[in-house]
Amino acid sequence: MDETRTVDERAEVGAASASHSFGVFISSPGGMDQDRSTVTEELARLSSIAANRGEPGLRPIRWPQEFASGVADYGQQVINRQADGYDILLCLVGVRLGTPTPRANSGTEEELDVAIDAVLRGRPVQVLAFFSDTPTHPSAIDPFQLMLVRAFQAKIARLGVLYQSYRTQDELRQLVRISLSEAHRRLIAHEDPMFQPQDPRHPSPAEEVRFEDRVFLPQTTAPQWASALAIPVVAHRGRTIRLEGTFRSLSPYFRFGFKYADVREPLFSSGSVQTPGQNILTHLGRNMAGAPLFVTAYRAGFRLDEDRLLPETETCEEAPFRVEINRTGEVHWEFNSVSIYRAYFPIDGHPQLSLLAWGDEHDYQCEVSNLRLYVMED
Repeated sequence: MDETRTVDERAEVGAASASHSFGVFISSPGGMDQDRSTVTEELARLSSIAANRGEPGLRPIRWPQEFASGVADYGQQVINRQADGYDILLCLVGVRLGTPTPRANSGTEEELDVAIDAVLRGRPVQVLAFFSDTPTHPSAIDPFQLMLVRAFQAKIARLGVLYQSYRTQDELRQLVRISLSEAHRRLIAHEDPMFQPQDPRHPSPAEEVRFEDRVFLPQTTAPQWASALAIPVVAHRGRTIRLEGTFRSLSPYFRFGFKYADVREPLFSSGSVQTPGQNILTHLGRNMAGAPLFVTAYRAGFRLDEDRLLPETETCEEAPFRVEINRTGEVHWEFNSVSIYRAYFPIDGHPQLSLLAWGDEHDYQCEVSNLRLYVMED
């Protein structure tokens, strides 16, 4: 405690801290009302203790209590947008995962993916997960849903998220109390997030594959006049790969980027380079000569955000680029040594990576040279 402050000054500081609260997004499929109530009660108790210490409290963010109706590409996206900015994601899962969304096996899984993406963008989001082992009558269990729950457990374990199981509400209360207290302490101390998906080592290449230089030109028989180059990565599933090259284009209008998807999915739909399913697509673009470059990202065919302008790129015609996909499923894209895209996106099946260029019925020419695929040592 700073002894140079007066008692009144210390009281003012404590009051200011107590007026702020950390948002706790409680995510769960339906049928877990009792578990959610237990968590909410524990949140209120811990928040009261924090307030007495002059510390920020814990504020629950729950569906549907804290959400308004809205419009987006699909319902879950409305929730994602309104929940944005929380500090702790707390997942509760029982014997079912929930209803699938266009981007995940359930809303709960998509909410965890969004939290992971936030962590990868540098936000100190804390991720907590609890699974119910409460005895359930066999007739109430859907085998397919139970399989999804087990796959979800395996997925978050690969990410380094230490999940916990409970059989009774008292056990859940105790686990939540311990985990939330630790997460609260980390947030106050501004420590590193609990989830650290990146390997702290910097592995060296174990294998290198070189490609011939490629010129992407309009293919009038393809949607949006797209041209593509497939990069074989199936054999390297489960390992970190890095694709490097140099990009060049003098065209006033173009799109250039990559698509990462399951091999079972088509590269294009009948009229677009975007497709539904398990895929991400992100690209650079320019709309006219002298305009800055911008970045756009899609997931499962749905646009994620507005175009993001890249500063000081009005005259950029050539630059190195790098796409790295690590073994935990983190995808990272650098252009001209600047990070322009980062996401968590594991492929459940066999992955495929394709470089794409298109012009939306505009003439264009995009060139790629010095293209190499590095397979990194474990």
